[in-house]
Amino acid sequence: MNLHLTHNNFVFDRVLNVFKSIDNVNLKQHKFIIYSLHEIKEANRMIKDESVTYVVYDSVKFWSEIGDLAAYDKIYIHFLSDQLSDFILKCPKEVQVVLVFWGGCFFVATFQKINLSSVVLRLC
Repeated sequence: MNLHLTHNNFVFDRVLNVFKSIDNVNLKQHKFIIYSLHEIKEANRMIKDESVTYVVYDSVKFWSEIGDLAAYDKIYIHFLSDQLSDFILKCPKEVQVVLVFWGGCFFVATFQKINLSSVVLRLC
């Protein structure tokens, strides 16, 4: 099983479409979670897809949806943020964490409190 984490954005819809268009990709082997810092009303959700779960970061529902981190083969982080940099540091060493850069990650990391050196060390 693979986990994909990202924030509420319209670009991730393209990622889902790519996964759906590839014949040999078993979508049941991928869990897609979109997090936010507060509850997102249905009307404000950028992606309207039944394969996506919306959760508030670090809430009971967030951890319930994610479950045991050690159970994943890979965890894909789509767009690095403060929250996901902390999340990466909580992932077991046995689980491969893949950081999908969108370009803006570097600019965001400069202005947020992301400890890039710790994240890079965890990814290596």
